[in-house]
Amino acid sequence: MAVMVTAPVVGLAVTQTQKPADPWLVISAMAIGGQVICWLLIILIAIFNKPRFLVVPYLRDNRRL
Repeated sequence: MAVMVTAPVVGLAVTQTQKPADPWLVISAMAIGGQVICWLLIILIAIFNKPRFLVVPYLRDNRRL
């Protein structure tokens, strides 16, 4: 989260313009995308206990939903 928030701010400071440089926006967008993917994976693990290799070993036998 820190990367996606600070990347455009750093871009403004580095370029000294009113709009951030394109690479900084790309870095911020990629960080947002990565965060969304991570949250979706966490939700899948919490609700469905899948994918099994990411579930803690002592909880793999528990059935959810």
